Amino acid sequence: MRNLKIFLFIIISIVFSTTMNAQFDQLKNMGKKIQDNTKLGLIESVTSQLGVTKNQAVGGVGSILNLVKGKLSASDFLKVANAIPGSNDLITSAIGLTGSKGTIGTVAALIPLFTKLGMKSDMVNKFIPVVLSYVGASGGNSTMNLLSAVLK
Repeated sequence: MRNLKIFLFIIISIVFSTTMNAQFDQLKNMGKKIQDNTKLGLIESVTSQLGVTKNQAVGGVGSILNLVKGKLSASDFLKVANAIPGSNDLITSAIGLTGSKGTIGTVAALIPLFTKLGMKSDMVNKFIPVVLSYVGASGGNSTMNLLSAVLK
């Protein structure tokens, strides 16, 4: 009888261990999917929420980031860049799409860049809340507040 109890204990332990490992692997995979979605999420959010093309979303977000990069310290911009993976690539793409040169000084200076992307001037004020919301979700309130201060 004792051997049967030991045998059952071993079998239950193996089954439990296998189940827990499978659940752990599922959680790891879910975390990776969430991380992958976050990388693509901002541009997808902008295109779906605002009805713009991918190039317009990339150009608009990249132009906003270019403005932010010029206004924040390097360490503060790094916080924003960490919240938006590929930030520097978005800036480079925006420069290519809009033909802008250098950094952008004011929110108002975004208007001609958005116009070059085929959007109306009011789209600047529609992009900003989407970007802020994304940064708040991915980088936290302190990072969102850094961004918000620049985009007033």
